[in-house]
Amino acid sequence: MKHIILYIIIGITLLSCSERQEYIEKLEQAQSLLDEHPDSALQILDSLSLHEQDFSKSFRMKYQLLKLQAQNKAFVDFNSDSIAKDLVNYYDRNGNANEKMMSHYLLGCAYRDLGEAPKAVDCYLEAINKADTTKSDCDFYTLSAVYSQMAYMYHKQLLLSREVESQKKASHFALKADMAFWAIYNIDKSSGAYILMNKKDSAEFVIKKAIRLYKKFGYEKHALLTSINLLGVYLNDSAKLAETKQIIDNFDNEPSFFDTQHNLPASKRIYYFYKGKYFCLTNNLDSAEYYFRKIHYVGMPLTSYDAMYHGLLEVYSKRHLVDSILKYSRLYCEVNDSSIAIKDKEITAQMSAIYNYNRYQKEAHSNEVKANKTKMAFLVLISLVIISTIAIGNRYQKLKNKKKQEIESLKAKYISITNEYNNNLQTLQLIDASHQEEIMSIQKENEILKSKIDVLKHKEGIQEQINKTKELRETNIAKRIIYLINHPTICMTEKEWEQLANTASVYYPDLLHDLNKTPKVTQQEMRTCILLCFSLRESDIAHLLNTSAQRITNAKSTINMKLFGDNSARSLYKNLSSNYNMYSL
Repeated sequence: MKHIILYIIIGITLLSCSERQEYIEKLEQAQSLLDEHPDSALQILDSLSLHEQDFSKSFRMKYQLLKLQAQNKAFVDFNSDSIAKDLVNYYDRNGNANEKMMSHYLLGCAYRDLGEAPKAVDCYLEAINKADTTKSDCDFYTLSAVYSQMAYMYHKQLLLSREVESQKKASHFALKADMAFWAIYNIDKSSGAYILMNKKDSAEFVIKKAIRLYKKFGYEKHALLTSINLLGVYLNDSAKLAETKQIIDNFDNEPSFFDTQHNLPASKRIYYFYKGKYFCLTNNLDSAEYYFRKIHYVGMPLTSYDAMYHGLLEVYSKRHLVDSILKYSRLYCEVNDSSIAIKDKEITAQMSAIYNYNRYQKEAHSNEVKANKTKMAFLVLISLVIISTIAIGNRYQKLKNKKKQEIESLKAKYISITNEYNNNLQTLQLIDASHQEEIMSIQKENEILKSKIDVLKHKEGIQEQINKTKELRETNIAKRIIYLINHPTICMTEKEWEQLANTASVYYPDLLHDLNKTPKVTQQEMRTCILLCFSLRESDIAHLLNTSAQRITNAKSTINMKLFGDNSARSLYKNLSSNYNMYSL
């Protein structure tokens, strides 16, 4: 009898081990399918959920981590943050660097799907902090995904400079993970932020770089899709009509982009706007109107009407149809209502403040834990937070009231302008043969307004230059150069020269383009030119290049001749100032 009981116990134990091995094999099978077939991986993991009560804690945590990864990759929205929080708490204590990074990343994705953007960004930043990039087994692919998701959240909140920086990091780590496509994709995505910031030259440079890399790695269709973004840049330049026509022809000749009726999906219908703009520029107004109207589709959101109304307004303006001009001017104004723009700015400012506040709050908390973990310190911190919250609330209420007054003022101005418009419209209906003279008067007023707009744009350009100068002075290479100038016994290394060249490519892309196109430009001439653009003195340039002041003078004369046909060393700085924005270190 004892032997029978012993055999039963051994049998149950073996059966239990067999089932546990089966769970491990299924988990490994799901993990192997995760990247290419997340739906299949999710099915396997769902089948394992029936046995979850049999799992040990470590195995259950691994199972949950893999399941959340599969859901995220299969685009299944998270409807709760509870499991992700449990994973963070567990792996922060028991996991390696990759597991810690992944758990914080998934918690950020949960907050993303729950619509809590600041919390999502906070988790992404924490995931980045958990990564150990010094180790050979670092999960660079996930790190790239973290930066990419963070860029997506910044884009939604119009924090465009942060979006660009995140996309650059995402591309960098995708390359380290040997994921060439995602590296190029993140470069490609950053062009949208440059366009929104009205940095058309930077956008064109980035788009062309992405197209070149897509083609290099064999992604021809992606290269063609990305070329559409160039149309948004080229269609503001009549000298680019030939390149525009070539892009349109290439796109139209790719059948895989269109359905059986040769229509594009909603996500790609901006192409019709670009094509309509091209026909407008070539005075083929019937074709332009056709493609502007083709933008429309059932269920199109209000913001998407902007391009269609803008295009139709341009067509009817060229046809001189006053009734249609008035109609589409009104519709175009409605979708570009100034109060909406003001509200967007408020939201963006608030979101930026929340991001900064979260970051500062975390740093303060970390310093407090290191300094003093007592209950009294915790109570003091709580008191400070409460006081800060009250102060911020009072400040916010004041700003809210001020914005409300501004909106009321704008509404009053809008009513006044509307009444004036109605009066003018009634007068316009009574105009006789002299209407042509009044139209010319209106055109002159438009020219005056245009000149005022040009002045405003010039002021914005000056402000942008001031901002970029401040931004430049905060870069590591700028601080290093100032240090070297003040320590004449130390010379710049080749790595620092490379870092300077990379920084110059951001702030002087046109200059580097011209220098690279100019034949027989020496390294010393190029470096002299870059340092001069940063408003350094000739003696400082000579020190940094480890040469004499006379050689610098000769180099300035030579490069001035090559770039501007002027053999004077003294006029080089003036010529550079006239052709490129100048930033002072």
